[in-house]
Amino acid sequence: MSSDLDVFVGNTTLIDEEVYRLWLDGHSVAEAVARRLRGGVLEREGTSVAVLQSDTRDHYRTFQMLERLLHAPPRLLQQLLFQIPPERQALLVQRYYAFDEALARELLGKKLSKGTKKELDEVSARTGVGIRSCRRQFDNFKRVFKAVEELRGPLAENIQQLFLLPPALARDYAAIVFFANSRFETGKRRLQFLSFGDFAACAQSMMAHWSQGALGTPKTPKKPQNPQSMMAHWSQGALGTPKTPKKPQNPQSMMAHWSQGALGTPKTPKKPQNPQSMMAHWSQGALGTPKTPKKPQNPQSMMAHWSQGALAPEAAEPDGDLPKSFLQDLKELKVLVSDKDLLDQHKSLVCSALRGKISVYNELEANFKALSRALVNVGGKLTHARDVRDFFVDLVEKVIEPCRSDKWSPGDLRLFLTHYTAAPRNLPGFRHQALWERYMAAISACLLRMYHD
Repeated sequence: MSSDLDVFVGNTTLIDEEVYRLWLDGHSVAEAVARRLRGGVLEREGTSVAVLQSDTRDHYRTFQMLERLLHAPPRLLQQLLFQIPPERQALLVQRYYAFDEALARELLGKKLSKGTKKELDEVSARTGVGIRSCRRQFDNFKRVFKAVEELRGPLAENIQQLFLLPPALARDYAAIVFFANSRFETGKRRLQFLSFGDFAACAQSMMAHWSQGALGTPKTPKKPQNPQSMMAHWSQGALGTPKTPKKPQNPQSMMAHWSQGALGTPKTPKKPQNPQSMMAHWSQGALGTPKTPKKPQNPQSMMAHWSQGALAPEAAEPDGDLPKSFLQDLKELKVLVSDKDLLDQHKSLVCSALRGKISVYNELEANFKALSRALVNVGGKLTHARDVRDFFVDLVEKVIEPCRSDKWSPGDLRLFLTHYTAAPRNLPGFRHQALWERYMAAISACLLRMYHD
């Protein structure tokens, strides 16, 4: 008597989404098995506890092997060891980098350092997020921050390219990096009503209107510290990142060979022990040509002085940083409150436009000058690190709380900000309209997002 037996062999890596979620949440194998049992998996699958335990352990081993690839998602796409369909790869990456907003709110604005990581036990207790999950999410924040902190161009686009994240998640990570860069204060009591979503929306508005990228400067990735290591480990070249020129090994040798070109490339003598002496006798300066700039001390300095980036100072700043020249220029706006005639005319224009349109007109007329001083001075102080740190504290204390006490509605605030921003166009002698509107675009977006109970 013979019997037929069908055998199917495959090498596709199976991913159980429920077990993956339990692993991401930081549960042990035993805890994951217990939760699966309570979920009724035995009844659904018709299996035994022993098989369930073995299945859970097998999944955990797979996830642990995949984790090193998830640290640099492009490598997950390129590897051949795990045969995972593209849609499953995307799911693995998205869920690995997803985070709890309560945890992100606690860490927002803090330095992503070992000291902060040591505080995660307390953060875990306050947020209810498991300590293992807290550590994984913290490591993700720090990994993304380190990867993009020296890259120029829109933060969200850089993050999306390097980590293959969905656009919305990449924007949230961009906000976290932005806050970590500027170290904004977010922990004070008067700011506790603001959620992670509020701060993230403000960060996105500030980057959109205030960063160098807002001016349309071409995106040029800053030279990484070790291009060979980055290419070898993250394979950015596969994603279309421009190839970084190889760092010259010896700047002195470069100058010795290049400076002789003006002399018809004679035989190169042995390099003297004193580079300054070589420059004095052999350089183009000895022939009467224009004086050559002083030799930079290292290749990075040479790139900084000779590259196209040297022609545009702000272009050297990543989009996660607030441009220093822009913050310096904001001091010019103080004329709107320091010049009594301009302040009176500004008040007249705004009040005339809003008479009969808002429910707090009397309060606006009485408090306009104080409100205008607060709005202008918040920007005028941003050249100092301490005042940058207190940016959101100042907005709440000097604008939002006074408006709340006068019973402004969100609609009243929106109308006021619209006319307040537009009115200086009609102020004779005010020459900073473009700067003013760029500044107020972000301020208005932040205030309207933050103005709630």
